[in-house]
Amino acid sequence: MPSRRSPDRIDAPLPLTVHAVFCIKVPVLIAFNARGVNKLFVAANFLTAVGRILDIVLTLYMYVIIARALVSWVNPDPYNPIVNFLHKVTEPVLFQVRRRLPLLGGVDLSPLVVVLAIYFLKKFVVDSILQLGARMMLSM
Repeated sequence: MPSRRSPDRIDAPLPLTVHAVFCIKVPVLIAFNARGVNKLFVAANFLTAVGRILDIVLTLYMYVIIARALVSWVNPDPYNPIVNFLHKVTEPVLFQVRRRLPLLGGVDLSPLVVVLAIYFLKKFVVDSILQLGARMMLSM
């Protein structure tokens, strides 16, 4: 049965997301307000790089979620450093999803929901960023 206790650490994705959006927004706005093709070229390359890095990060996190789900099928040693790492990295997200999902007789579907959400983010957000960067390059 999934645990309904709060995670050990403070949930930090929101401040990191706000910081990331600010760090992306400022250079893009500067590039759009500047005159000249070179600035637009820099913004296009910046968006493409952000899209690729975001794709890699989301893919790695998806693999970590899958590894956590696979490890949960066996009786892992709770003091194993790899098990501790998987738990600390995935529990804040999985806890938030578990809180919102109804109980299904001891079946934890939160990893599946998170993997589907990551897949959606990769197909919608990452592809949109990459296409925007490509269109900016083509418009020069």
